[in-house]
Amino acid sequence: MKKTVIIIVALLVLVAVVAGSFWAGMSFGQARANQARGERFRGPGGQGPGLFGTPQPGRGGAGRFGGGIMGTIEAVEGNTLVVTTQEGTIRVQTTDTTLIEKYTAVTIGDLKAGEGVMVSGTRQDDGSYTARSIRVLQIPPTPQSQ
Repeated sequence: MKKTVIIIVALLVLVAVVAGSFWAGMSFGQARANQARGERFRGPGGQGPGLFGTPQPGRGGAGRFGGGIMGTIEAVEGNTLVVTTQEGTIRVQTTDTTLIEKYTAVTIGDLKAGEGVMVSGTRQDDGSYTARSIRVLQIPPTPQSQ
């Protein structure tokens, strides 16, 4: 009987150690995945994602894709987009190599005011961006007032 109790206690301890290790591994993996997702738009002068992946001002840092913004197109002026974001109005310059996608690749002439966009590019000294890519969102984001 005493031997049976010792075996049962040992099995319970083993199960507790295995369950605790599994939980710790899952927590570590989830934290790493969230960290990798959070670096998507961080860059010099960029915005980092906040709650539900929406960009939050002032959360820039070194990141894999450089900088980026998300907002609503207010105007298309030649090769420049005027985009309203949570930080305010930002001008986005496009070049011949800027990839613009609106369900398929399009040109800047296919973009219209009121469409939501996600811009990946480099922030310039004047606060504007030179776009590396622009993706039109199916549902335009609504910039939140600060």
